Formats: sequence, structure tokens, C-alpha cells
Amino acid sequence: VSQDAVVRRAGHLVADSVGDRPGARTPRTRVCGVVVVTLFAALSSMANPRRFFGADHEIHIGDVIIPPRCAVEVTFRTHQQRFQLRPDKEASELILGCLGRAYHRYPELNLNVVSVLSNHGCFVACPDSAYVLSSFMRDFLSTAAKRLNGHRDRDGTFWERRYRAIPILDEEALDERFRYVLTQGTKENLVWSARQWPGIGSIDPLLGGQPLVGRWRDRVAEGELRRRQRRKLERAAARGTSLQLPKAPQVWLEYPIELVPLPHWQRLKVGQRRARVAEMLREDDCATRMRHERDGTEPLGVRAILATDPFDRPRQSARSPAPPCHTRSRKLRRAFRAVCRTFDEMLASGRDAVEAFLPQAGVPLDVTLPPLSHRKPMSPRRPPPTPVVCDREHPLANAIGPPGHA
Repeated sequence: VSQDAVVRRAGHLVADSVGDRPGARTPRTRVCGVVVVTLFAALSSMANPRRFFGADHEIHIGDVIIPPRCAVEVTFRTHQQRFQLRPDKEASELILGCLGRAYHRYPELNLNVVSVLSNHGCFVACPDSAYVLSSFMRDFLSTAAKRLNGHRDRDGTFWERRYRAIPILDEEALDERFRYVLTQGTKENLVWSARQWPGIGSIDPLLGGQPLVGRWRDRVAEGELRRRQRRKLERAAARGTSLQLPKAPQVWLEYPIELVPLPHWQRLKVGQRRARVAEMLREDDCATRMRHERDGTEPLGVRAILATDPFDRPRQSARSPAPPCHTRSRKLRRAFRAVCRTFDEMLASGRDAVEAFLPQAGVPLDVTLPPLSHRKPMSPRRPPPTPVVCDREHPLANAIGPPGHA
């Protein structure tokens, strides 16, 4: 069923509920008005072509096929591009904890590779729907901003803007973006080899080494433990007895972050996938050394990266307009843009139809409700992991960074 048909059906419901009395406000009118306003907000949220990640089925335009549920490259940046994500152990622990907690809630994200530098991060994923991606990013960015603001002893805006998601339409482009995210440390002239990056990366998990584990400090559970202790002390004071209790311990939850193979890599064996990743790293190491020898430069280095002031910002930043999609095929790119234009035209006509019925429904025009257009039935949420209670710092809190790094 097209969205225009849904809009027309909603309009008929409102017209039937209003009847011959203009401006009538009955309970049924209000219900229909809420439905129409919800649909209007949903259509407005999809107006940006970059928010269109494909349909549930293949789209055929002549001899070009746009795949269903496209993979996406997602990028997020700090406010004013400051180095608030500097890869010290505490910040990396907080980011991994927020990432693991959000991924545990939305495993339909299907994360492939992730990398976090000092002022931005990016990952490649194959989400089941746009709703899954937006919900995951909402939980991840909000919790990361709160915890990192507390860690840096600051408040206010943390992220520069909303995340940017670009669809990836073919396998060659997907391999290219996978390689880009995997070797970001060398692309930015920070380290000699991508293996030397001290922060969050995906090299060890993809090569069969130490997996990514997010460790989330459950402050809600800690608050409940403190409240229980206060109640015990109050009851003891009421009885006229003294009671000495130890300090409430810390509570940590561990969320494993499982990286899913790329769609066209799933038919390969584990050893073959690891060999491809290792070959990408070897090629990048050779290209990095040749580039620095040719230009007479050298990377910043791990020690200088960790010594950077998190409140500094780069002197110059190369910024360019983001492409509407990633693909090696001109035909596929033109077809995707044509689908986006058709999508925008359909939304514009749908919004006009909805706006015509809003006054009759007796609903204020400035009412906004959360978009529900991309919401789909999701799998039940997995139970939370078993909490780890410890008196001091988490025993695995210093497990981030390459072996032997101080």
C-alpha cells in the first residue's frame, strides 16, 4: 500500500468523523486527528533523501537494481571538532560501555566495523530498518554525551550535530568503506600502522584476538544499594543500636560487542575473512610508509595523541559535502537519486493532503508527535547481563589499548 493511499484513507476517516458540522470536536475526531498528525510527523521526518536507506524489497529501475536494506556508513563528530574522544583508557571505557549497552538493546543493527578517533567516530552496519539505526544512535549518543561530559568535567553540547548516515549500494563500495573505517588511524596521519591506534578499533576482534566488550557502570543499581544501606541505618537508629556498614560497591555490566561479517563475506570461512582483513592491513601499511617517504612527513604518534588536550581543536579541517550514497556505478548512483526525488515528491503530496484535513480534525497545527513510519516489529529485548559487583575499580577497566601500551 502506498503512502498516498494511507494519507487518503486517514483523510476519509477524519472527514467521516467530522460529518456535516464544521469544526466538530468529538472523541473520535480527536483520535483521528492524532493519527493524522502522527502520520504527518512521520512523513516530515523522511523528507531528507539521506534518511532513505532503501525498501524491504529490491527496487528495479530499468536494468538497475537498488538492493533492499542497504548497508550504511555512519559518522558522528564532537562539538567544534574538539578532541573530547581522546583515546585515554577512561574515555575509551566509557565509549565502549555506551556502545555495548545500545548494541545489546538493538542487535538488529548488525555492526560490521567500528573506529573512534579523537574528535569523531564512524562505523559500518547493515540495520534491519531506519528505526533500528535511529534508536541505536539515540541511546548511544545521549549516554556517551552525559558520561563523557562528566569525565571531562564539562557540560553543554557535546556532539556537533546529528549523526550522518550514507547508504552503501554495492559490494565494491562496501569493501572500500570497510577498509576506510578499519584503517582510519593511518588515513588521518596519526600512526604508522592501524594496529598501533590506542583507542577503539576493530582489528583485534576481526583477526580473532581480544573481542570488544562494553563495560557499563550501573549507577541505578548502585543507588539502590545505597538506599538499602540508608534504610538499614534508619532502622538501627530507631532501635537505638549502632550499625557500621561498608561503602556501597560499584556495579558493572559487561556487554559483548559482536561484529557481524559483511553480507557478501558471510559465505566465506572464518580463516578466509581474517586473511582478507590481514591483506587490507598489509596494503595500508605499505601505502602509508610510501606516502610519508614521498612527502617527507611522519605520523603524530601514540605518545603525542595521548598527550593532546581534549579541549583543543584542529587548526584546519578538510570538509566536503557528503555524497547521497556510496557506489562505484554511475547508473546505480543516478537511479538512487531518481528514487530519492520520487520519494520526496510522494512525501510532499502526502503532506499537502494531511495539512488539508488537520483544521477539520480540530488539532493545532503546531502539534508534533514522534515519527512511527519506519518502526517495525522487533525481536524481544535480551535480558541484561549478570552484574559484577566490586569494591574498587573494575578489574578489566585497563584492558583497552594494544598490548604493552602504557
